[in-house]
Amino acid sequence: MTEPRCGYRALPPTLVMSLGLGAGQSLIDLFRDPMTTTGEWAHLGIGVAIAGQVLHVHGTLALSRQTCGVARLGLRIAAVSWIAAAVCFIGWQSACAPANGCLGSQWMGVLQYGWFVVGLAYIVGFAIAASTRSVALAVTALVIELATNPPPLLASRMWNALDLSFPNYVRVAALITLLRLAIILVLATIVAVGDVPDPSRAGIGLRRAAGALRLRALAAVAAPCFVMFALLEPSAHGATSGTPALRIIAFACVAVNAVTFGWFGIALLGTVGRPVADLRRYRLGLAAALSLWCGGVSAVQLMTALADLSRSGFVSGRTLLVSGRDLTASLEGVLPVVTLLSFAIAIVVIGGFARQRGLQRLHRAAIGRGAGIVLLLLLSLLGQGWISYHPLARGVFVLLAGMGSAACTFIALRLLMRLCGSAAAAIDGTASLPQARLVAPA
Repeated sequence: MTEPRCGYRALPPTLVMSLGLGAGQSLIDLFRDPMTTTGEWAHLGIGVAIAGQVLHVHGTLALSRQTCGVARLGLRIAAVSWIAAAVCFIGWQSACAPANGCLGSQWMGVLQYGWFVVGLAYIVGFAIAASTRSVALAVTALVIELATNPPPLLASRMWNALDLSFPNYVRVAALITLLRLAIILVLATIVAVGDVPDPSRAGIGLRRAAGALRLRALAAVAAPCFVMFALLEPSAHGATSGTPALRIIAFACVAVNAVTFGWFGIALLGTVGRPVADLRRYRLGLAAALSLWCGGVSAVQLMTALADLSRSGFVSGRTLLVSGRDLTASLEGVLPVVTLLSFAIAIVVIGGFARQRGLQRLHRAAIGRGAGIVLLLLLSLLGQGWISYHPLARGVFVLLAGMGSAACTFIALRLLMRLCGSAAAAIDGTASLPQARLVAPA
């Protein structure tokens, strides 16, 4: 029998990572000058925010599985509230974008009250869970939450009385966010009791990740074929109809990217949320977070692609971000690099698990296929870079380079898909009865 882990060490890795992301963003806001924020920084920040939202919801649900009764109900209320907070975040970003102008005081008021309600409900959920251990701490958390996140009517009077400049307002808001994150950490720590290892469920997560890679591999093959068809198909006027067709293809490619990045990241979280001995869950969680960040950035790119496709903008001329097209172009070289890093971390985690368990066949596959995956993806990146920057990148050379790059991507994704399947089978082979835990008498 094993002594149960309680406190900070029993917290789900995804919850710890989401709190760390929020604290990092708040610290950056605390020390940077908000008046010099560039569009690229805003784009990166939204990707981090979306990844943090997914990690936080997953971590809260994983923590609820460690509890039962009233505590589990409270944590599930907190998870649902955080999902609603993500909806308010998207609405707030859309409403506050300068390209949107003013959406009206009524809509802004609805968003403000919505943000207040979901934020309060989230702390209330954690307080309900923590009240099973310490009623005084739960009440203290609620009082601090109401003091730092009052109703919009009182909040507007408070901020007007303080009469802060915009940079100081951002810094005070960052301090309040850090305080709320500290409260969440304390409440979660007293609730956490550790999770029971469940290798069978962990293997399901890796199989779902392989499914996401399968869809991305099919898209990598289909995209160059559609581009060639669009460039060569004659229109009714004798010219090529490549421009509208290519716009549709670009939109479809961005949509597939957003779906597969999110699918792969969430699938890896399914493995992270299920403890397995010798599996580095924090490292695998980092790989999932990087993929989710790529999915968040791709989702913003999807809005830009939809605006380009419709020629009139998204939602009656409104777009989610200002200068979205320029930001998309500036980050196009970043996404493949982050994707490669995410895949490499996942491969290292699988190889480390195989080495610790003495699974020589899986370990050799992780080393051999991992090296091949990284090499092929690097070749794909070189091909994409040649298409973007080389002066000879035109006409048939672009098609050949694009097809070569797609072939390298397809083979790499197939290798990674097989590696994830082999790792899932190895984890399933370790399935056993749940470990018994010593519980202190009441």
